[in-house]
Amino acid sequence: MARILIADDNPVTRMVLIASIEGLGHLANGAVDGTAALARACSVGYDLLLLDLHMPGAGGEAVLARLRADAMAASRQAPAIATSAELAPTTAEALCRSGFADALHKPIPLARLEAAVNRILGAPGPAGSGLPPAPAAITATSSEVPAGVTLLDDPRALSSAGSASNVAALRGLFAMELDGLATELTAAFASGDHPALRDRLHRLRASCGYCGALALDDACAGLQRVLDDRERCAAQLATLLDVAHATRARLHGR
Repeated sequence: MARILIADDNPVTRMVLIASIEGLGHLANGAVDGTAALARACSVGYDLLLLDLHMPGAGGEAVLARLRADAMAASRQAPAIATSAELAPTTAEALCRSGFADALHKPIPLARLEAAVNRILGAPGPAGSGLPPAPAAITATSSEVPAGVTLLDDPRALSSAGSASNVAALRGLFAMELDGLATELTAAFASGDHPALRDRLHRLRASCGYCGALALDDACAGLQRVLDDRERCAAQLATLLDVAHATRARLHGR
């Protein structure tokens, strides 16, 4: 049994990774940002670190660099896995060259996470996770989004969360996240705060991935592509908010 630190500022992501690691038979501790991750890793000897690349306080790369430079840090030599909702192959390769043992794109399929953890810790992998079958994806029926668009894809969510109970818990957190989304995004757009918009979309896409919210993830990607064009950005933001409203309604069973 290994002790593993999971650092991610997104509560949905953090919850599913902790549940997944514990499901593999290991001890898991969570950190809500880079500052907390560094403090924990300096004081506790971990066997493995999972570090999100984009966190308040310090991203995963900065956390690892500071940890390696601190001769007194308890987890100075612990192997680390980088995680991100936006991870190009070239970026993953660069991260591995810079000292990470692996780099995983969120949402991380449970089988992929299990394989990476077992490889790094030198543990044999089980015969298979045996994920339960899932019901069909929930598609849009509201006039707010095109009919047939996939709002919630249960098989996709199960592949990362590992169980129907985990998916239900994650979607409960996701529904709360969507409650204030319109206010957050419209305020950032109105003030022209592109960094805030980019950061919020990055975190939202991680939640979308773990909850199987395919249409909302697509809408986020569309908005990310046009952030520098205010007119197109306004139109795409309106589309995103329509999809978010429909997704939230489905999460609440309406």
